[in-house]
Amino acid sequence: PNWAQCRLVTGSEDLMEWYVRMVAQRHPATPILLFRGTLSVLTATDLDGLAASLAGRVHAPLVFVPRELEDEDWIDGWRRTHDAVLPHLPIRRGPSRPVVTGFCLFRREGDEIGNIEELERLCAAVDLPAPVWTLDGRSPSFPSVARRAPRIVFPFAGDEAAPTPGRRVVRVGLPIGLRNTCRWLETLGDAFGRKRAVGALVDRERTELERLLLPFVTNVLAGKGASVVADPWTAAALVAAARELGMGVPLAIVLRRANAPDLEPGALRAAGADEVWIDPDRDEGADRFRSLAERRLGDVVVGSAVVRDEAERAGLPYLEISGPHRLEHFAAPTPYMGFRGMLRLAERLGNAVGQREFQRRVAGRTRGP
Repeated sequence: PNWAQCRLVTGSEDLMEWYVRMVAQRHPATPILLFRGTLSVLTATDLDGLAASLAGRVHAPLVFVPRELEDEDWIDGWRRTHDAVLPHLPIRRGPSRPVVTGFCLFRREGDEIGNIEELERLCAAVDLPAPVWTLDGRSPSFPSVARRAPRIVFPFAGDEAAPTPGRRVVRVGLPIGLRNTCRWLETLGDAFGRKRAVGALVDRERTELERLLLPFVTNVLAGKGASVVADPWTAAALVAAARELGMGVPLAIVLRRANAPDLEPGALRAAGADEVWIDPDRDEGADRFRSLAERRLGDVVVGSAVVRDEAERAGLPYLEISGPHRLEHFAAPTPYMGFRGMLRLAERLGNAVGQREFQRRVAGRTRGP
């Protein structure tokens, strides 16, 4: 809400209550999340108490998301939100469909929703139990889950991913790229007794995908350089996918605070990145992009758009994957996960690299001898 100076002393709980009641009246039964801004932390606004006092008095679930004034970044904030929401999922009786946790949906557009649809397609193809997706962007309400439902835990999960007695936890990586998608399916196949069916599906999908990818690799992508900018897990997966497409990865920029306990730069180097930078200054990134472009080691940048301006000033085209986004949008399903996502990723990389090569040739003809 808007703040007035007097509320720094008198508090803002009454104003927040008015807002909550108004939103609940306009959107009945839709969950309302209460987030702490920096000022509300400094003034000790009792949002937790407000949510508790209004529970049952407004016709909407109220979720308080805590925050402390400490060295946190967007991944920490996402995890706080995720872990605050999970206890509010309605409990239902019936079959224990596995619950997906720790899957970060960056926006409600065709690329991100397309990822979920592609992963659901793969699960259905081998008769894996249809998972319940939390925070999947397709419904404003919380899905109902069985109390002891197994959890399929993606890398963004925080404290909630800790083992719980009586509940099975299946940890998976991000299925970006060919090998990562195969590992994702094989992990689920082992966990839910569909190992043989997964093996048959992987063989079929790989054969078809490799046939379609071959022209992109041999004619456009092989030997080109792709720099990656993303969170630790998306970055590692994108590096591996680029290497599978015959590309070098001269630089991987990781968007995570440098003192985070979950950083594993070694995973990025093992995936094939030549250099790994953790949360560098923008000027450093700009200088490095220029150097890569001038030495013909960089042809494209893929990942979060936070340094898109710096890359394009260096003459490098940009593919936006993971947030924040700036210029690219998708109305139709355009995944970058799963087997179909790998094909889409190759298409987008191929078009970007082809455009870059064309611009170089035009520039060369314009300069003349």
